Amino acid sequence: MVYDIDISHTKQLLNKFKTELIKKCPDFDLKFDKMQNMTGTIYSINKEPNIPILCLYHNNSCISSIQIEYDRSFSNDSETGIEISSYTSDAYMNRGFNKLLRAIIILLAPFIKINGKNVTFVSSSALSPVSAWLLLKYYNGKIVQMDNYVDSNKKPNPSVIKFLNKPKKITLKYIKELYNYYTHLSLIIIINLTKNTIEKAYNSFDILINTNQGINCNMMPIHKSIITKNPINPIIQLNKSKQIKYTKTYNITPTRIKSHKIKKNK
Repeated sequence: MVYDIDISHTKQLLNKFKTELIKKCPDFDLKFDKMQNMTGTIYSINKEPNIPILCLYHNNSCISSIQIEYDRSFSNDSETGIEISSYTSDAYMNRGFNKLLRAIIILLAPFIKINGKNVTFVSSSALSPVSAWLLLKYYNGKIVQMDNYVDSNKKPNPSVIKFLNKPKKITLKYIKELYNYYTHLSLIIIINLTKNTIEKAYNSFDILINTNQGINCNMMPIHKSIITKNPINPIIQLNKSKQIKYTKTYNITPTRIKSHKIKKNK
């Protein structure tokens, strides 16, 4: 079955985010379109031309990106999700760009339609403990699967996932130990697009754009010597930031934001 991902309804909100970004970083830009419509050098996981990609541009290069695809594993008749994959050029790591794009894609997701259905959740494969920790702590993420661990003798007990989904008990130290124990582990995390999740994403966007904990756009141009056109095994790297109350108002409300339970299709 062919899945049509319609992102046309995200333009109005994306333009508002772009305006806020340019105030802080005049030489930067945001674009959200299919890969085939993008220009310049693009750093991304997948080069498939029909995949929608959210790009942060600098010097005519997409230096940080998030691609979206239909989540075939956890979508069902009543719930529709997108799976996100992110990548940042080595020259622009550790500046908060990936975290900014993650907040934006969560805010845009309720306006995305797949075969006419509203998106109700976002899924991500957390390849690093910090990425997993931030999704769990700041976006109320829920772990639904553990993947890619090498040692088959260390198959995860269901109680591990149950414990990890109790955010008041879990710590970053524990997650780091988990990733050390299961070699090449990735945690499949689902973020429900509830009102609370949307508020948290706005908080994160506000921090990154309007505080001294925000993105670092005061930088030197990209040096060709450290550009990699075909990145291999990229690891998501995010910076931890403190939550603050969101003060700006965007008069755009998704038509459908509610909490739901994800059931994996058999």
